[in-house]
Amino acid sequence: MEFFKNAKVVRLRSHLNKFLVAGDDEKTVLQSRNSFPRNEEWTVERVEGKKHVIRLKNCYSGKYLTPSDEPFLTGLTGNKVVQDIQANKLDTSIEWEPIKEGELVKLRAKGGNFLRGNGGTPPWRNSVTHDIPQLMITQEWVLWDVEVVDMVVLESQEAMENTEASTWESNFLPPPNISVIMGRCESSFKLRGVVVPRPPSSTSDKHFSSSLSCQDKGAAYVESKLLEKLGIIDELTTEIP
Repeated sequence: MEFFKNAKVVRLRSHLNKFLVAGDDEKTVLQSRNSFPRNEEWTVERVEGKKHVIRLKNCYSGKYLTPSDEPFLTGLTGNKVVQDIQANKLDTSIEWEPIKEGELVKLRAKGGNFLRGNGGTPPWRNSVTHDIPQLMITQEWVLWDVEVVDMVVLESQEAMENTEASTWESNFLPPPNISVIMGRCESSFKLRGVVVPRPPSSTSDKHFSSSLSCQDKGAAYVESKLLEKLGIIDELTTEIP
């Protein structure tokens, strides 16, 4: 559990240097170097009463990384890994046990199989299955590099940060129709502004994601940048050192 101890959102990279990705169909799971960020980001859920297992819920689809009983190819070992909605929190089929392997990790499903990023020619290429590797060449296929995208704020830090956060909120006056959500990851504030309505002249939804360098520029600078985007933005994420 070392790699996921304080992790809130992670990305998993296979031995092929490709990320574990939730397909746009909200059913398939694959590996890819080219995808939208939310598809390759997974929320880490702890399981009450079980410190050794986690659940992984995709940030795009809201569905869980799930080992299925369906064979990937008839007659061969290895079953499909899919996205699935899980309403029953007592269901252990979506639980994964992280096992440290040097600087990498293996994820073991309930039945003992490991999450595996397959290489080779189609149809294996970019596929993800769960299996126990039998050949030496496939041993590293079950190893994953964990990249932490967002971290949980520890309770011991909250009291110290509350004063700073409240001071920041009092200095920042968001424009109308912008809701501000404050968060903190390590030593940086995360500010998210959301413009609710679409301009009357707009004929389609417009989305954008950007990051501003605001070091030593203060709240007024961030506010001005948000104002510049009014009528265009749906979401803006700003890191405040």
